[in-house]
Amino acid sequence: MTYEEIVNSNAAVNSKNGLTPYGRIDRQQVDKKYHSVMTLKPELTSRLGFVEALKTDLNACMTLKAKQQLHGELKQNGDKYTIELETGTYQTLAHVVNDNPAIVAKARFIDSVVEGLMDLLEEMHAKQIYALCLAPENILIRKGDETAMLLLHGSSFSRIIEAKELFGGYEDYLAPELRDGGEMTEQSDIYSLGKLVEWMFNQGSMPYEYKKIVGTATQETAKRRFKSIEAMHNSLNTEKNKKRSFFSLIAALAIVVVCIGLYFELMPKAENIEFVEPAPKEQEESLLDQGGFDPEQEMLNDTSLVDSITEEEKRTLDDYMKKAEDIFRKQFTKEADKILSKVLNDSKMSDSEKEFMTSNNAMRDELMQLQTELAEQAGISDDRAGRISTEVLNQLYIEKQKKLRKYNFQVEDKK
Repeated sequence: MTYEEIVNSNAAVNSKNGLTPYGRIDRQQVDKKYHSVMTLKPELTSRLGFVEALKTDLNACMTLKAKQQLHGELKQNGDKYTIELETGTYQTLAHVVNDNPAIVAKARFIDSVVEGLMDLLEEMHAKQIYALCLAPENILIRKGDETAMLLLHGSSFSRIIEAKELFGGYEDYLAPELRDGGEMTEQSDIYSLGKLVEWMFNQGSMPYEYKKIVGTATQETAKRRFKSIEAMHNSLNTEKNKKRSFFSLIAALAIVVVCIGLYFELMPKAENIEFVEPAPKEQEESLLDQGGFDPEQEMLNDTSLVDSITEEEKRTLDDYMKKAEDIFRKQFTKEADKILSKVLNDSKMSDSEKEFMTSNNAMRDELMQLQTELAEQAGISDDRAGRISTEVLNQLYIEKQKKLRKYNFQVEDKK
């Protein structure tokens, strides 16, 4: 019976078994106790130098302190090699998600996987150790606390076998330069982690903050990706903080609106209501760049351009970016005012609290989408767009408050 037939046979008997790029992991009885054991592929262990590289890699594992680094002990029984894993029950991420697809929607599961792997990769890269392939079959999940862990590192075998051969069948998670036999770098792992994030969200909508980091991490050219895992981690945290700040502003606005709504609901009914006329509409301006091109970011990506740019060109670029920001501000102010007016009006003020909060949630999502779309159209960074949006929403909120306070309630004279 071949290795593949053995694997298929065992998989049919025990659904918890899982294939990894290095072999099969399952529960086996060792010294009358059950342990998680990885049975290595014979075609790997029979290769000259592989077992020695494996021993070196397992020793390197012991120097890594991150809790996401799994440790194991190499065992040999004739031509059969196994790795007895540290205490715990482990399954591949692929099998965990296959058995329970809903787990990816569990609170903080994906955040925990991604952030945990980032912590481990930062420590690995400091020692010039690289994973190379972060396929879901290469990530192990510890039962109980659902910690995502990594056992072996592809870079340890780079002198024995090429990455595209070692990770045959998992090429989608290999950086383009590795598929072409190129040099491994931090950017190789960044690409692979970006592909892993894509896979985890393949059954649902990817949040905005993850779309941002995946877009950069999976660039075909290595130099256009994040410079380090730390930079990728910081970018993810920045996007999450911006999102929380934006939602906090909307939440604060909603609370004030509810209070204003209750105030007017308790006011005596009037026969005539006099409204303040809206301010005249400003003339629309067309956006500078419908393609979302950010010249400043493009120049930052190409260091040769930054070095060679003249002072006059810098002034021209600054003028361009100021114009783009002005246009974004005008467009966002106009459209955000329309969105806010859907909720900040006399009819919504009389709604029940449940109905009002439903409208508020829709308003929040619409404002977030508006900010993203207009930023792309104007060709400005999300950071600038976030700051401008916050300023605009604060100003609109103040104006809405003033207008609500200027409602005049008049009763007709019936002489």
